[in-house]
Amino acid sequence: MIVDDIIAFFVGLVEVAVGFVAAVIFLINGIAALLEFVLGLFINGIVIGRIKQPGRKEGREVSLVGPAITWVMILVAVFYFFAWPKLIERELQIITSDGRPVTLALIEFEKNDSLERLRTNLSGEIKLPRFGLERVTMKDSRYVEKEWRGEALDMELIVERTVLGAGLDSLKDKLLKPFSEKESE
Repeated sequence: MIVDDIIAFFVGLVEVAVGFVAAVIFLINGIAALLEFVLGLFINGIVIGRIKQPGRKEGREVSLVGPAITWVMILVAVFYFFAWPKLIERELQIITSDGRPVTLALIEFEKNDSLERLRTNLSGEIKLPRFGLERVTMKDSRYVEKEWRGEALDMELIVERTVLGAGLDSLKDKLLKPFSEKESE
């Protein structure tokens, strides 16, 4: 039983490889035909050779279903990995009123009657779902709690600091100076 599955796996791999080779040959022949057409507009009688598929006899019809399915699968994979995340997520940046990024702040958002919590990254950015988002709320004690809904969700959200947040920022500025600057003060 396991041997049958292993054999089926390798046969499937061979089928995909053969389909890919057929698709590449189809693409190369298509490019050659297009080039022949364009050059034929300027030069009379030009003929560019084509690649023959292995095992294909002249005059026999070839099914284009295999290469078409392969190309569709490749296009779907490219769309899924590159375009889909940009379509379903939006990136928001949260900054304070004086222009500092809000780092590692707790953000609460409601999507389709479920409440989820995320933290911003070190540059104050957060990725939220684009669809079904009802509200976004700042829930960090360093910043004044604020809620955004619908149209107020721009690419850049501005919050105010609390006394704790302002004190921590000034303490951070003092303590994170290089040691040589601290001696000169």
